[in-house]
Amino acid sequence: MNLSKNSQVNKLLKYEEEIVKFFIKSGKTKGASETLSKIFGYFITRGELTQKEIQKLAGTSAGTTSKTIQLLQSLGIIQVNRKPGSRENFYQVNDFKEQIEKSMENMFKEFFRSRNKFLKLIKRRFNKLNKEIEDLENNGYKKELEKYDIMKKAGRVRNFIDEYSKIIPVLKKGAELFIEE
Repeated sequence: MNLSKNSQVNKLLKYEEEIVKFFIKSGKTKGASETLSKIFGYFITRGELTQKEIQKLAGTSAGTTSKTIQLLQSLGIIQVNRKPGSRENFYQVNDFKEQIEKSMENMFKEFFRSRNKFLKLIKRRFNKLNKEIEDLENNGYKKELEKYDIMKKAGRVRNFIDEYSKIIPVLKKGAELFIEE
């Protein structure tokens, strides 16, 4: 029976390790340090922790642990509690539903900002290309343009721009509905 309990604990620890790795990988995409992401992951899997517990789990020094805790507190991600009769501080993740919503909203805004920037760049380059094609056509290169299907290819680019321009508002509306819920 005890062996079975140990194997269950080991399974849970492996799952926890996978969850923490997920937060480390996710943090890297956002530019967060591995230590910060790892500690955050342990807060998610363990709930309330003392600084010593965090230090042991994350394998960090007291100074690094303290600085990371301070950073997480300053970002409003964790809060500190003191239990009656205890001298230790207990830290736990704040209700971060609002933070996740804000993060999603910022992610959508950044996505659409970059898409609009991309679209403007493509339109500007296409207009320049179109002007160059007109100049070539006006200067007697119409047969060469036809030979290489330049007009047809330019038409496909124009269609892409037109279709892409239609998709952005639809995606934006979907994101707004998602954020409102």
